[in-house]
Amino acid sequence: MSDNFQNYNENLKDTETKGAEENFAPLRGFAPEIPPEYIARIRETKELRKNANIAGISLYLISVVSFLMIFLLKIGAAVTGSSEFLDDLLNEPAIMQVYQIIFSVSVFTLPFIICYKIGGYKIGEFISFKRADRNTELALFFGGGVFCLFANIAAAYVDSIFTSFGIDYSIGETDIPKGIFGFLLYTLSTAIVPAVLEEFALRGIVLGSLRKFGDTFALITSSLCFGIMHGNFEQIPFAFMAGLILGFVTIKTGSLRTAIFIHFLNNFISVAFSYMRGISETQQNLIYVMLLAVFLVLALFFINRTTGQEILKIEYGDCILPEKDKYKTFFLSIGIIVFVLANLIQAVLLCFE
Repeated sequence: MSDNFQNYNENLKDTETKGAEENFAPLRGFAPEIPPEYIARIRETKELRKNANIAGISLYLISVVSFLMIFLLKIGAAVTGSSEFLDDLLNEPAIMQVYQIIFSVSVFTLPFIICYKIGGYKIGEFISFKRADRNTELALFFGGGVFCLFANIAAAYVDSIFTSFGIDYSIGETDIPKGIFGFLLYTLSTAIVPAVLEEFALRGIVLGSLRKFGDTFALITSSLCFGIMHGNFEQIPFAFMAGLILGFVTIKTGSLRTAIFIHFLNNFISVAFSYMRGISETQQNLIYVMLLAVFLVLALFFINRTTGQEILKIEYGDCILPEKDKYKTFFLSIGIIVFVLANLIQAVLLCFE
């Protein structure tokens, strides 16, 4: 074979190989393009699941801390041999209000701050006490008051329906401290401290951290958590309804300020009626209806002074996840499942006490 012929064959082979590589290069380097929307959905799902677990753990710690406080008191009493003294002490209305204040501070501050800090969230981004437009604040305050008053009536009817079937979901009444000092202490433990701390934890941190997934979603899920958190069937329906208006007000004002005032108002009305046991139920109902009417008139007055339709609008947000997937991800997260089951079991057990 001549050198020219050999060189010709080699050149031909090189040309064929090069052509084959060019033809099959797309197949060798083939990788299906993943749509950016799909990647974004995966990231949002992971972030939502993480958020839900942190919220569930924080809320579950309320029950854990409550159990530990009682357990440590019992252990201390057993060790010192003062069980009877401890029982008598805890039966004192004033002591119980102090205990309630300590409990609220313990469960609505550090657990939420620590859990969300560990999760990498900046709590300062969710907490604001800024003033909104004056007319908007007053319209939302009186409107929120009306909503809570109606929610109390609805909750009372629900409770009466359960009672008619022989089911007592009531958590029972406790003695209240007497005198001016007792009234102030009861107001502090029942109206002021819960209003500030529960709004800080539920509307500030929980709702605030969920708003990136849409305000409607954040409002509904945080309200459900607020209701379930109460752990008894007497308060769960009302707390859910109250959570809706408190969350709505927080979203519309971008601040906890008005929601705290509404929360305080609702609880203070309860405190005030607790000290009206000397008047008849009919008179109490009349006072309640008059209060409702006054707040309704004031709410309509201030709504009329604002951009009426705008004040009722709420944004759905730019989250890519479909609404169904958001709720599924949130409520099937381990943290939320544990929190919900623990509180529902507690609610059922209370029915048999």
